[in-house]
Amino acid sequence: MPITSVQSASPTSDNELTFNFTHAKVPGAVPGGSKMSFEISVVPNKNKENHLWLTKQKAIMVRDEKVSEYDVLDNLRRFFELGKAGACLRKGTVEG
Repeated sequence: MPITSVQSASPTSDNELTFNFTHAKVPGAVPGGSKMSFEISVVPNKNKENHLWLTKQKAIMVRDEKVSEYDVLDNLRRFFELGKAGACLRKGTVEG
C-alpha cells in the first residue's frame, strides 16, 4: 500500500523524530471507505552508528465511522523479544 508523509519532521530536545503517514488515494489499496494512517517515532541509537530506535509505531484505521488504533510495537512484543527502548533499525536498502 503506497503511503506518503505530508509534513517534514524536526527533532525534539531528545532528538526524537515523529512522522505521520497516510495512505495514498489509490483505488483498491484500502477497501471501501476505509482510511489508514501511521505515526512513527524514532530516536538515535547512541550505541550503534547508523541505527535508530523505533520508539512508537501506531496504526490508525477508520472504517464505517469506527476508529481503531493499533500499537504495532506492542503486537511485535507478543512474538519477539524487544527491549523497553523499542525496536532497533539499521540504515540499509532492500532489493526487490
